[in-house]
Amino acid sequence: MRHLWSVCVGLLISGACSGGSTSAPPASSAAAPVSTQQTAKSGGLVGGEAKARCGGFGAVQAAEILGVAAAAVTARSQDVTPTTRGCEFSAGDKKISFSLTVEDSIDDAKKDFQNLRETYVIAARAQESATGKKLEEGAYSDILSVGDEGVWSVTNGSMAIRYKNLKILVLEPSAKRTQAAIAAKIIEHL
Repeated sequence: MRHLWSVCVGLLISGACSGGSTSAPPASSAAAPVSTQQTAKSGGLVGGEAKARCGGFGAVQAAEILGVAAAAVTARSQDVTPTTRGCEFSAGDKKISFSLTVEDSIDDAKKDFQNLRETYVIAARAQESATGKKLEEGAYSDILSVGDEGVWSVTNGSMAIRYKNLKILVLEPSAKRTQAAIAAKIIEHL
């Protein structure tokens, strides 16, 4: 239940759940919008096929990060919205959880990322109001070492990275360096 809650909170904060149906389509019906597939071939953008395969992140990469054998890793993924796929890799009580969102253009991804930053600020204000405690570190911190831009949320501990027209939202594990390593491995395999 904890995982489902963190995925829902992370996706709501990222804006992935805005609009449309709340039920996820079956994985077999996953297809990127035609415009994304076409621009991926012509403009060097990340295409829907990368989202469908969890950005090339698989059991081998998860095993490296989790410190287990690849055979011990269980992988699950499903489309959360037509543009967002949730991916999870687990071995015992160790877990990696992230989502990938493919936008039609880099400009759309930049706008979505700016909206994410604003949502983090709103979430931080709501947390401050609810607890009566000011967040000294602010709503988020910028991550400069991975992708084109990135932020780490103070309120929910997730890391969001934008690379071209792709947004990577790492929910688990909670360690910043590990989240950055996961995002870097995804980008490396695109």
